[in-house]
Amino acid sequence: MGKTILFALLSLQSLSASSISLEMILDSANQNSSLRQAISQEKLSREALHKAENASQPLELYGTISQADPMIGKNAKEYSIGISQNVMLGDIRKQEADINHLINQAIYSEEEKTVLDFNNGLKNLYHQHCIDKNIYQSVRRSYESFLKLYQKKQKAYTYQEISKVELIRLEVEKEQLYAQLKEVQRKQHISRENLLRFSHLEHNQTMLCADIYPINAEALPRGNHFVYTKDAYRKRMESLQKKVQRYATSLESVELSMQYDKEMDMDRYSLGVSIPLGFTSQRSEQKRLEALHQSSALQHRYEHTMIQKQNDLSTLQSELKNKVMLIESLRLTLKNYQNHLLPLIDKSYNAGESSVIDYLLTQQRYRQLQQEYYANQKSYYHMLFQLYTHIEKKDK
Repeated sequence: MGKTILFALLSLQSLSASSISLEMILDSANQNSSLRQAISQEKLSREALHKAENASQPLELYGTISQADPMIGKNAKEYSIGISQNVMLGDIRKQEADINHLINQAIYSEEEKTVLDFNNGLKNLYHQHCIDKNIYQSVRRSYESFLKLYQKKQKAYTYQEISKVELIRLEVEKEQLYAQLKEVQRKQHISRENLLRFSHLEHNQTMLCADIYPINAEALPRGNHFVYTKDAYRKRMESLQKKVQRYATSLESVELSMQYDKEMDMDRYSLGVSIPLGFTSQRSEQKRLEALHQSSALQHRYEHTMIQKQNDLSTLQSELKNKVMLIESLRLTLKNYQNHLLPLIDKSYNAGESSVIDYLLTQQRYRQLQQEYYANQKSYYHMLFQLYTHIEKKDK
């Protein structure tokens, strides 16, 4: 009686709680995600740093004062004061700003993969929980069906139609089923709490689960794959090309100065320019070579990365197809059990043609196949969202 009341309360709780979809979970998680906020702040930090590095140099103020003691005439104070500034020539400052901007964009593209991984992780949690719900409902149906049989056999024992040993075996099986029911209920609760915690939603809500992805051997979305890796590569390569152009000339800047000198018998105004002699240093040439070598290294590393990604993609696709075949095989076996073997063994057992051991072994084998079926579904979705993260493509 107490267990019947428990089921009724659980049913009422499910009806009273609002259902939320996968889309609602993703929207809430991304709006409140600390990860997204951290990436945004890091981007702003890099932009501020690049602006600081590309800002013009401040004016320099300098001055001197001295005591003049001439052989003839009065003593006097002499002083000078001036300002100077380093001025970048041509569009070098713009080139450096463009280089830093491209690098910042490349880093942002790479960080977007982290967000994509987080979202696919949420999708996986959602699907894992929905399968946990299916497992719970399946075990509950099995328990309720077996409970009816047990109650019927209790009456049969009262009329001495079955032995005490048979009734005890049925009772042991009933208790094991109930223990299994409590375990899957606990797992369902934990997976729901974990999902709601990540999505920042209230914990009295249930998952819709009508929007889970179908199990499909051709699960790979069409279109361009590895978009973030390709975009980051293009941005970094473009920044290095601009860096090569940036150091194509050895004359980068000049220093301009203006000075006023107050001497004993005159005032002097002067303008000055300081031009670095590029031929006395190999700095620009070495910087240019550095960019060329970095560009070549980046290209080779990118080619290696793409080959590795394609190999991993082929492996994941093959594993997914094998998993789908296994799931379909288990589905057909379970269907055969449901439509033929279980009704047959029920009829045979109730007619006294089969022993309680035969009946229990058939039921246990059926539940074992169910567990394998659901476990492989979980494994499929885990690999599916690994695949979506790997190809760096939002499937929806």
